[in-house]
Amino acid sequence: MAFDYLNGIDFPKEKIDAVCHAILYHSNGSKYAGKQKTIEAKILYDADKLEAVGVMGLIRAFIFLGNCNNPLYVLKDGKIDLSEDCKTDSFVRYYKRHLSKNYDRFFTRTAQELAEKHRAIDEDFFSAFLDSVQHHDIDVNDYLE
Repeated sequence: MAFDYLNGIDFPKEKIDAVCHAILYHSNGSKYAGKQKTIEAKILYDADKLEAVGVMGLIRAFIFLGNCNNPLYVLKDGKIDLSEDCKTDSFVRYYKRHLSKNYDRFFTRTAQELAEKHRAIDEDFFSAFLDSVQHHDIDVNDYLE
């Protein structure tokens, strides 16, 4: 779409391929992830990935998983199930499988520095979340009904 659009307006022809490359390679879920060739593609990728870390990334995960009717966590023997073989997806599993791996996927130094700041906040939140569920004198099953 971008190629057709840019060719249809007065956009410099020599820049169209670079713009299309950046768009195509911006997503981590794409089969092209990690194959960014230009600094522009790397910057767009980093900008997109920065939206997936930090407080906003956590909120987006909560909204996404809530819209899919996934729970925040799954209990096994009264504790949060952190195992990889848990059959039910949850915020806890999503964080462990996806969000916690995002911090090391940046190309530019600026994005890497920002991601490290977000990592500390996210890890503190995740730890506090687990602690609040597992170590309070409440029966969490009362809240799951």
